[in-house]
Amino acid sequence: MTERTSFLHRVRAVLYRQLGPYRPEHGSLSAANCLIVTVIITSLIFFTLESDPDFIFHDTWLLTLFTHAILWVFAAEFVLRLIAAGHDERYGGLAGHLRYIRDNWALVVVDLLAFLPELAFVLMGLPSPNWLRTLRVIRLLKLVRYMRGITLIFDAVRASSKELFTAVSSAVVLWYLASVVLYMAERTAQPDKFGSIPEAMWWSVVTMATVGYGEVVPETALGKTLASFLMLLALGVVSLPSAILAGSFMHQYRARNEADEADDNDGDED
Repeated sequence: MTERTSFLHRVRAVLYRQLGPYRPEHGSLSAANCLIVTVIITSLIFFTLESDPDFIFHDTWLLTLFTHAILWVFAAEFVLRLIAAGHDERYGGLAGHLRYIRDNWALVVVDLLAFLPELAFVLMGLPSPNWLRTLRVIRLLKLVRYMRGITLIFDAVRASSKELFTAVSSAVVLWYLASVVLYMAERTAQPDKFGSIPEAMWWSVVTMATVGYGEVVPETALGKTLASFLMLLALGVVSLPSAILAGSFMHQYRARNEADEADDNDGDED
């Protein structure tokens, strides 16, 4: 190992210890991660306050400077996290970095959306439009990597993604077919309320959400039958994904506890 390679290895090791979710010594956040969390919370506080015209720093150069500084902090964090990932043998080299992005795509997307679109406008010398500023609320999701309980939920969703997709897509297909048949059944009886497939689809969504339009109800026998079917479908739309997630969550919870116990046993043996 050359001196330059050794230096880069030490830099990656330091970055890995600082930017990892937990410090290996006692499980708490590192100084760098504490700083990032503070920046995230502070930026969200200012994002909330700047919506008030009476805010003392509203539409001032000082607030603009602070906003730009936050963007650069998040940009630097993103780059340093990619560099730190190379300390893990799985993510070494260009192919390894691409593998890191693939394995952590959700957090990578959140990190990019937290700064990249708005920073692009800053670099082009253009003011950030209001709709773009609303992306700042995504920074709240950056806290996910620091909350172990929330990461457990994300792991459960990722592990059961195929089952969830099957359940949701099946419900969508049934909802669409029922809406089309409902339109065919009611368009003559109630052309003002079921005059198009989108209107029937909207009524179906409202029915499935149990909100309901009291003044809009099917009049034909087929329409009433489909309305009953949609109400039952609504129960399945909620209960089936919930059951899938609950099972996946318990599986991930047990797996994490077993991993923690194994780590504790290894530590006791050392």
